[in-house]
Amino acid sequence: KQAWMQETFLRKAILNKANLSNARLSDADLRWAVLRETDLGGTNLRGANLENADLTGANLENADLTGARLGRADFTEANLTGANLTGAQLDGANLKDTTLTKANLHGANLKQTHLYKTDCTRANLSSANFDRATFYNAIFNEADLSYANLKQVDLVLTSLIGANLNTASLEHTNLNKVDLNAANLNMAILTSANLIGANLSDVDLSNADLT
Repeated sequence: KQAWMQETFLRKAILNKANLSNARLSDADLRWAVLRETDLGGTNLRGANLENADLTGANLENADLTGARLGRADFTEANLTGANLTGAQLDGANLKDTTLTKANLHGANLKQTHLYKTDCTRANLSSANFDRATFYNAIFNEADLSYANLKQVDLVLTSLIGANLNTASLEHTNLNKVDLNAANLNMAILTSANLIGANLSDVDLSNADLT
């Protein structure tokens, strides 16, 4: 059975290892909540406020986080495979070792997020905002980054094999030693980008701005 907890106040609640799979927590207040290793698989968290929440090791596979407020939340080693984060606010969130494979982050705000060894394979990050985000050994293979804002971001050692960067903004971006094998950079804006040591094999740079 599904638990119904819409608009519930769970601020600062300690829910470590709790089973909240498939629960309905839309618009719930979970600010500063501790949800370490909690099972939130398939949970409805649309519009929920999880700012500053600790979700270390939590399972959020196929969870619905559409429009959720996730600023400064800690998702270290969390599983968000297939999760829906359309329009979610992730500003300042910690995504270290986080799995976002096949997740939908269309239009998400990832401003100042920490993407250390984050796995975004085949994720939809179209129109996402990465303003001042920090990357280290992140994986974006076959991810959709079309129209994404990656201006002035340091992407050193990031893997973007087969990624779609169509019309993405990469002005002054550091792409040193980035693997862009078979990536689509059609119409991408690469003004003053650093591509030293980047793997550009089979890349589509048609109509790209490389001035």
